[in-house]
Amino acid sequence: MEPWYSHPTIDPLDPCSGNTTKVKFHRGFLDHLSKDKPVDFFNLKTATRVLDAPNRISYGLRQLNEGGWCYVGKPNEWWLREAVIVPFPPNMVFAIYLSDDLIVYNFRAEYTDPIDELSPLNWAERYERLIWKKEP
Repeated sequence: MEPWYSHPTIDPLDPCSGNTTKVKFHRGFLDHLSKDKPVDFFNLKTATRVLDAPNRISYGLRQLNEGGWCYVGKPNEWWLREAVIVPFPPNMVFAIYLSDDLIVYNFRAEYTDPIDELSPLNWAERYERLIWKKEP
């Protein structure tokens, strides 16, 4: 069995070109979510929807480690509990965290920043730089 699941998204190294790249989910990460965090496992679908149409891409996850990427979006809905799909809260964004080599290791809903409602709260202090933002 293949140890990786991949999903296409905007290439963070050249986001304005229209080129895509593939981010990877390790099978062990998916198995962990399936067994221990079923709601997060269902929200993998939410994560892939954000990767399909992100609003922001940032680089340098200062608090977590050196380097790394954050893709952020506002999905229409998400899983609140097993078998309970609800509209995504208007005061939140969905953030996906990846290592430098584009391996997803975390994702979660975060409150929006009052200055930029399509970015997580305090994004300017948390990330080294904003790489790309979706044009309105």
